[in-house]
This record gives sequence, C-alpha cells and structure tokens, in this order.
Amino acid sequence: ELKVKIAYLDERLVFEVMAGICIGLLILGFFSDTVAKAAGLTPTQAVGLGLAALLASYSVSGWRIARIWRRRQNCYLGWYGERYVAEWLEPAKLQGWRIFHDVPFESEGKKFNIDHIAVCLGGVVAVETKTRRKGNARQGRKDSEVYFNGRALDWPWGEDTHGLDQAEWNAQWLTEWIRAEIGEQVHVAPVLALPGWWLENKSNQGSRA
Repeated sequence: ELKVKIAYLDERLVFEVMAGICIGLLILGFFSDTVAKAAGLTPTQAVGLGLAALLASYSVSGWRIARIWRRRQNCYLGWYGERYVAEWLEPAKLQGWRIFHDVPFESEGKKFNIDHIAVCLGGVVAVETKTRRKGNARQGRKDSEVYFNGRALDWPWGEDTHGLDQAEWNAQWLTEWIRAEIGEQVHVAPVLALPGWWLENKSNQGSRA
C-alpha cells in the first residue's frame, strides 16, 4: 500500500513541477502583455509586474511541491521500516513459520492493512510497524531511545499510546476474524516493532507489555 502511495506521489511531483513552470510562464506573458496594455504601463513596469506575478505563482507552486514531498518522505520512511521488519522476520520461515506482509482487510466498510502476520504451531502474531524520525529530544534524553513504562511509549519528545493501541486493536480484530472464518478461537499476540530505535522496558508487573 505504501509503495503504491509513493508511486502516486512521484507522479504528483512531476505534474506539479511541470504545471508550475507552464502556468508561471503563461502568467508572465499575460501580465507583461495583456495587463500591461490595459493598464497603460511602460515596458519596464510591465516586466516588473510580470515578474512579481511569476514569483507569486512559483511561491504557490513551491508550497504545493514541498507539501507533496513531505508526504512522500513520510510514506517512504514507513515503507522502509516495514521492509526492514519483513527482512528481519524472514529467517523465521526456516523454523516453519508462515509470514505474510501488508495483508489487506476490511472492517465496517473501511479498508486497512496489518503490516505483518506470522503464523506458527503455537499461534499467530500480528506485527504493527511504526517508523519515526529521531530528533527534538528533551534535555537529558537521547534522541535514539524510547521507553515503555507499562502503559505508553515515552519518546524523547513525549508520550503516546497510538502504536500500542493500534497493535492491540489489530490483534483483537484478527482474533475475531479467524474465529469467524474457521470457527475456532486462536490467540493472536500483538507486537509493535520500532525499527531504528533502542527500546528499554521500564514497565512494572501487570503492564501492557
């Protein structure tokens, strides 16, 4: 899914660059000729007005391109993290595991994907991958370490439970889906993968870990 989004955003980038150039040149010609004649401007004033309009057009185009580029960077980071985890899971196949990646499902009309599903004789594991950039660390914290305190992930910049909640939801949903499909209760264990991060478990007994 992320690979498809990256390809789509690449096409958007090419379109925005070409459209920005063409529209900018059209605006330059329009203001330098049509508007200049209508307003009775001198050639110098006409060129200045055209360049100002061109700059405004390129500013808008540049903002649109930058926004698409940021989306592409985020999608690529997510795709790279999922690929890293997929390669890390690959050796498990030698132990008899069945590994499935980027598995599509639908719940209440909404489509979603489970990043990785690992199946063995002992049960099923649903792996959710979250790849985040380092940086913006608080004083006294390393920008590569994340702590699990039993209820949330304590990142260098603050706490959140988004990844944990999603991993648990995926596992619960997959448990119900398997039961509905084969009529048996199979436990699905949730796993949250954080590629590129050093994770330290600081949870107490009875935590979500």
